[in-house]
Amino acid sequence: MKKSLVGLMTFMVGCSQLFSGSGGSGARAGSRGGDDGKYGALFLNFQRTEFCGTTRTERGQRIYSPRSTDLSTKVSPGENILRLMCTEGARGAYNVTDQFVSTVNDAAPDPLTVGILVVACVGTGECESATGRPHYGSSGSNGRRYRFAISISADVADVARRVPQEAVKSAVEALDLPGDIKSGFTTRFDACRAHLVAEVEALNPRLKKVYVETITKTRAERFADEQALASFYQRYAAQKPKLDRALLSSGVTAALRNEARSLRDAYVDACLKRGRTALYCLTGPVARPLTDLLVRLAIALRDPVGAEAENATLAIGPDQTSVKTEMHLAVGKAMRAETTEYRKYMDAKRQGTDPSVLASTFGNPPPVNLGEYRNGAGAPPPQRRDYWSEINRVTKGGLERIRRTIARVSVSGNSATIAFKDIVNKSDVQTGCRETNKIQSITRHGEIVYRVDCSGPWVTRTSVNRVKPIVVAAREARRLKSGNVVMAVADKKSRRGAVLTAFRSERGDDANDPIQYGAFPAKARR
Repeated sequence: MKKSLVGLMTFMVGCSQLFSGSGGSGARAGSRGGDDGKYGALFLNFQRTEFCGTTRTERGQRIYSPRSTDLSTKVSPGENILRLMCTEGARGAYNVTDQFVSTVNDAAPDPLTVGILVVACVGTGECESATGRPHYGSSGSNGRRYRFAISISADVADVARRVPQEAVKSAVEALDLPGDIKSGFTTRFDACRAHLVAEVEALNPRLKKVYVETITKTRAERFADEQALASFYQRYAAQKPKLDRALLSSGVTAALRNEARSLRDAYVDACLKRGRTALYCLTGPVARPLTDLLVRLAIALRDPVGAEAENATLAIGPDQTSVKTEMHLAVGKAMRAETTEYRKYMDAKRQGTDPSVLASTFGNPPPVNLGEYRNGAGAPPPQRRDYWSEINRVTKGGLERIRRTIARVSVSGNSATIAFKDIVNKSDVQTGCRETNKIQSITRHGEIVYRVDCSGPWVTRTSVNRVKPIVVAAREARRLKSGNVVMAVADKKSRRGAVLTAFRSERGDDANDPIQYGAFPAKARR
């Protein structure tokens, strides 16, 4: 145990005698690995007391039925606290920490939820061993479990820091629970919180940068965005019920769709001015749920071009509406970057690079191998709803999907015409060819292939693949120019279309690095 935990462990000694319950063995400190009492208040519980079960007489025998120790967000906080205090650990049919993390309101964390989360996370062992234990390796299942524990520990510790311990104590005191249970839980929460924070603080500096700093920074940036863009959040909250009612009652109008799209676009413009990327702005709060609604509104209006365009916007990246997903992705990115540095470090080390050069180049301590990037911070992105079948029902084969290099762009008023370069193919063929009655081969399906003899001269033939110009909204084309490549969709007859994604050119990285999503520049602008 690290020096930073010495005071904590001193505090824990003797915690097993803090309380005595009636009707059973009373309160006691839990045990791990046969070392009873070692962990003190971290696993304080009231096993086999009147709090933890019921006793009944059956055929002259006293039968004890223990209280369930399965934690769940579906039962009351008071019941979860009783279940926690009736076991030294914590159990559940599903990942307990994930259940409770998902219910924490990041803007205003509920003290009771946070209290239960901290105690449960330590109790399950999901927040255990943030600094590592001998049985945790750097690879294999133990290594994955170790990295998973670090990321969960950093996440839960960050949440715990933002809720005053007194707020948790006051919330517990207000519950209708026995006094011993309330004071015992508060003691256990204080011990678990101190243990968790100390473990995270004692992390290798590189791990602290990957997990702790990334989580803290992500939450701080989201909070700053919410503050700066609060008016858009308020407008969306006011508009969403109206949009939902229209979709349920078949009352969708073009004016309603335009209102929703204007709000989404205005939010993204404001988000971009804060230095965020279009990928984030379009997949984050306000914009992402509005885009999902815009797909449904376009389908209701039987507008396949609009529906396809908005559906493509949903597909540009994972749903980051929740800060928990943004945090999960940010930690994953930091883990991959750290592992890349580790591989560079090991390559240099294998090549015999001087230790002083290694230290000056890669730092001390050196990079850490975070392997398969499995992390438990936040929450993975939710699965995106697939609107293909609904869109196809209103499309009826009338859409053309395009990826082509731009020949020229002509903007006039609120619309723009995009003309595409032809794809010209030339091939040399021999003339004067005729099929003979001589068998050349037989396919595996039994088809006979006859030999072809050619006697004429070779000639060059040219084929031209053309795509008709499309007309899009002017704001989608103002930044486009000849040589750019666009992915677009258009009505086959009217040629009314929409830009989905644009790239600088077809070559190299330019072919895969977007410069524009719909009407928005991919890179941030201030």
